[in-house]
Amino acid sequence: MKILSRLVVILVIVFLAAPSSARCDIGTFMPSIYTFEGELDFNTSYESSGNTVKGKGLETSDAYFEEKFVLSSTGFVYHPRFLLFLAKIGGGLSQESFQSNVEADSGGWRNAVLTEYEFRGLMLPEHPYNLEIFALRQNPFIPGRNQWGVHPVTTSNGALFTYRQQPFSFRAGYTDTTIDSGGSKTDTETLNTNGGYRVENFTLSGAYNHSHSQNSSGSASSEITTDKFSLQNQIRFFEKKFVLVSDVSWNLYDAHEPVTSQNGDRFTWTEWLNMSLPWSFEGILNYNHYEDSETTSETVRNTETRFASKNDFAGFTLSKHVYASLFAAYNTSYSSTRTTTGDFTSWTNGLSGTYTKKIPWGRILAGANFSRSHQEQNGAPVVTGETKSGPIDNVITLNGTDIDESTIRILAKNPSTGSFAYLQNGDYDILPRAGNTTRVLILNIPAGVRDPNPFFIYEFQFTYFYPALNNSTELTNVGYFLRLELFDNFFNPYYLYNSSKEKILSGTTPPWGPNDTEVKTLGVLFQKPPYYLLLEHQETQSAYNPSKQDRGEVIYRNDVTPTTNLNVRAYYLNLNNLAGPAQPNPVDETGVGGDISIQQAFPDRNLTLNVMASYQQRKYNFETNTYSLNANLLWNVGKLTLEGGAIVGVTDTGASAGNQETIYQRYYLMLRRKIF
Repeated sequence: MKILSRLVVILVIVFLAAPSSARCDIGTFMPSIYTFEGELDFNTSYESSGNTVKGKGLETSDAYFEEKFVLSSTGFVYHPRFLLFLAKIGGGLSQESFQSNVEADSGGWRNAVLTEYEFRGLMLPEHPYNLEIFALRQNPFIPGRNQWGVHPVTTSNGALFTYRQQPFSFRAGYTDTTIDSGGSKTDTETLNTNGGYRVENFTLSGAYNHSHSQNSSGSASSEITTDKFSLQNQIRFFEKKFVLVSDVSWNLYDAHEPVTSQNGDRFTWTEWLNMSLPWSFEGILNYNHYEDSETTSETVRNTETRFASKNDFAGFTLSKHVYASLFAAYNTSYSSTRTTTGDFTSWTNGLSGTYTKKIPWGRILAGANFSRSHQEQNGAPVVTGETKSGPIDNVITLNGTDIDESTIRILAKNPSTGSFAYLQNGDYDILPRAGNTTRVLILNIPAGVRDPNPFFIYEFQFTYFYPALNNSTELTNVGYFLRLELFDNFFNPYYLYNSSKEKILSGTTPPWGPNDTEVKTLGVLFQKPPYYLLLEHQETQSAYNPSKQDRGEVIYRNDVTPTTNLNVRAYYLNLNNLAGPAQPNPVDETGVGGDISIQQAFPDRNLTLNVMASYQQRKYNFETNTYSLNANLLWNVGKLTLEGGAIVGVTDTGASAGNQETIYQRYYLMLRRKIF
């Protein structure tokens, strides 16, 4: 904002210092208006939610009305090729009523004044180089689920310079954004630059991004600084038969919370070479290297934790098409992970092939694969920075298997504000393990990170260790498949087989022995558009995750009329988790459900209707029934635009502590009327 203010002051001084003869033509620089419009906006919504156990619990509702008038104008100064501008200003009133059966400060109405604006100027829009300056203020409403809604005020000011003149390109932008929610305030400054050079057989591009964000909530404050460097290039040579793609990046961050500080970086280097070789051979050579480091300090525990890891992966694939029916490939790869607490290496060689043959009633497809890996583990390798996203009440499945669940640490981040905090024991729950897979249920987000929006998508970073082992193993994988596509793809039976055998060469033997797994899948797909039917049976033999699974799915997907699209789906799943050394008391899982969606357009009335409804029943430990309805109507008539809709969701769970019911409803209506 200071840069923009200084620019305005300089322009005023230059104007006042100019001689009168130079100012006599000032009218030439008076703005010329293209459009001048005014519109009236009316928005209203009603939300209610309830979370009860045995009929007792939290029930809330939020009603909201908003009336706003907006003026907007577009035009140019001196000439359309010199300066284009957009000016928009709006103001209005809002009324909200929040009700809660447990909140003392609820009931009645709260009124607020709304003020918004947007100003943009684009200088030299048709030149290879141009400059855009902007300033905007937004005043949206975020309804509350457990408390009164908030009207955060977002102001953003900045500039963007662009240059494009083949073979060069360059962009640089600066933005200063403030989000003030009353109880909390976030100031963020960002600088983004990128450039490139492009010719026929060579491309080079690079970027640098810097961000500094400060957040204050009550007496607590936090800040985070990030820097991101990247460089990419693509080279085509040998008459474009060889293509080399290179990518290097380095990301750094430094974050400070009242009780936690964290800094770290990740360096990544990737090379990928595609080769068209003689005699119709194809080759791929790739290499990936990345290094992670992370240091975390916690004031409450007076501890400092450091993690570091270095990962390398190299691979080569050689493949060949023999006529149109046979494809064969050989691949070899090496991977290495070295951390502060343990190391892991793997060397793999494999062969695969597929065969396609036309037969009188269709065609047959067959394939097979074989691979052997030599793996070594020393110590307890740590996994850092495994990133997942999701809202509250979301189940997250971790990538690692056979992990030490007692070492799990979860860092929650708010992508909007940059604030972060570690989840405590009561904020998440580790669900009963299914074999060697770990799933985590997110129950709560710390106050400093929590967003007012109940459906907000947070970013989670997981850190965990593998159990300490010192061993060497050999893993052999064998698989094949057979598929028939008959009678114009109407009848498509298939069979898949995969076997994985682990041999302990030296060191520690896992508590339940080698992880030998055999998976057999038999299925058939019937398809005659718009109808589709899938039936499948799968058996898994393993010391860790033995199971039998049956599933079926039927789909109807069709444009019933030129303006009507209908989708109907129903499915069934029965997963029988068998007893084994790793899961002596397994729990079976069953699920049935379906959904239907209709998209209906009325072109002569400028009206569009979308409706979707679904039902799901899942039995796993407890029985859960979920119902949902989502409807939306959009209507344009003359200068009036109307949009309305409803979102309804009901979840009923028969838990041991009593029947738990969650109900959410949202109804909304938006009217926009152009006055002139």
